Amino acid sequence: MKFEHLKIELTRFEGIKCMYSLNLIFLW
Repeated sequence: MKFEHLKIELTRFEGIKCMYSLNLIFLW
């Protein structure tokens, strides 16, 4: 249960990081 929650948090973090990277690319 704890591991599943951690995996979900990690996936959300990866998504945010990806969106942030895309925003930086568009700003260039």
